Amino acid sequence: MPNAQLLRLDPVATPALAAPGVQVAPQDARLIARLRRWADAAQLAPALDLDRACAMIGAPRTGEQDPDHDGRLLMSALSTAAERRLVLHPMGAALASADELLLLRLLERLQAGDGASARFLVARRVGRRDRRAVLFLSARLAASLSAAA
Repeated sequence: MPNAQLLRLDPVATPALAAPGVQVAPQDARLIARLRRWADAAQLAPALDLDRACAMIGAPRTGEQDPDHDGRLLMSALSTAAERRLVLHPMGAALASADELLLLRLLERLQAGDGASARFLVARRVGRRDRRAVLFLSARLAASLSAAA
């Protein structure tokens, strides 16, 4: 695959290398575990450019919304759009990284309809050129998660 590249997601391999983490509520821990699983799946797949990811997620759907599909697309897009590598702890880690918390809050703000806060959170990690696409992908994931709940 000529466009395949390594993703810019950095799972933290050992607790000694981890940035200080935060204990989260059980419902947040479940979503963070899904984010980690989606990041792992995105690392195994070829990286997508933002335009292709938006086209894939924006296509009309015939069945139910699939949060797992949307989550993998978002994590793949973030791997190319993030201005610096995102730090994600390994599956099963008890603490959440700052980037995991940022993604968690982004999805919460989108589900609450708080676009201003969502734009602020995206701007913390994504360059100006790619913010709109990442916000679109994030909003679709938030909608999928809400529909699946």
